[in-house]
Amino acid sequence: MTTEPDDTEQQPAAAAARYTAEWQLFLDWCATIGRTPLPADLDTVHAFLVACPAQPATQRRRLTAIDHHHRAAGHPPPARGGALRDLVRGRPARPARRPLDPAAVDTALRRLPASGWTRGWFGRRDRALLVLAAADIPYRHLAQLTAADITINRGAATITTPAGDVQLAATDQAWACPACAVTAWMDLLYLEATRGTRQVAHVLHYADPLHAGIPHNCYSPRPPDWTGDAIPLLPPIDQHGWTPLDRPTGLSRQSISHLARQAAAGTHQPHRDIPPPASGQQPIEFTDEVLAPTLTYDIQQWQHGIHQRHAAREQLANIGDALDDMDTRIAELEARTKQLLEQGGRVQHT
Repeated sequence: MTTEPDDTEQQPAAAAARYTAEWQLFLDWCATIGRTPLPADLDTVHAFLVACPAQPATQRRRLTAIDHHHRAAGHPPPARGGALRDLVRGRPARPARRPLDPAAVDTALRRLPASGWTRGWFGRRDRALLVLAAADIPYRHLAQLTAADITINRGAATITTPAGDVQLAATDQAWACPACAVTAWMDLLYLEATRGTRQVAHVLHYADPLHAGIPHNCYSPRPPDWTGDAIPLLPPIDQHGWTPLDRPTGLSRQSISHLARQAAAGTHQPHRDIPPPASGQQPIEFTDEVLAPTLTYDIQQWQHGIHQRHAAREQLANIGDALDDMDTRIAELEARTKQLLEQGGRVQHT
């Protein structure tokens, strides 16, 4: 008695048969130029499709064949990149990203402010943004980074990205040091998350301006890491220095690209320096010693704080109208009082 194979047994063989020609073309091309076909990386697949032009439908079929044989061999399919997706969809190639001029970046780091409220708040974020962009980290990856993706240790800042780790090493002068720029921004992010924006404002208000003799901060012990967070590394900041209440995402990749090129060109928007908002706490200075007491912080605390801020915003939603009504009522009472005084004066004269 024979047993007919079921559909699940036939499907891999049928798929392999359908993609035999496409897979053989890929194998021949890899053998010709010395590339590894299995497992293949993104650059190999992209180079193959560029070297063998065809209609979008044919390119998609080739890509499907490559994916199928990788899965059949127990490998994940090769990664997808923006250029590869454009190629199989028949879209024109995207313009290559222009690297930032190192000399312009160095000049910008000496020029962007690191003190004062609110200009130091914007300045420190944009200094970190600039050195990360200058490290050729894709803007889409920068937009996805969180504070937990950064590690500061012994004169280096390590950034964990989807494409791998990127390390920024210390340079001779601290005021133009990429690792120090990231460290200074991480200090403020930690301070805002644990003490609030008002404390950040006080620290920046009393901070010394950048100068050639400042010491490196990327060698010093940092405040303890907070865990379980999803705080964007590069958040948007409004004109008053406040970040969004819930901070669901960081800056978009378009905004990051725009800000990086503005900063490098020296055309960034200047921000005002205003007195910090009132706070009952004393300003904090970061020293070589870890801050004490150690602050514990997790995502539940963060969410609880967000819910409280949303509730307060709802409760105060009509405060503007109430104050306007009060102003109107005061004006009416003043007018009525003036009218009564004028009437009283006329009575006395008669």
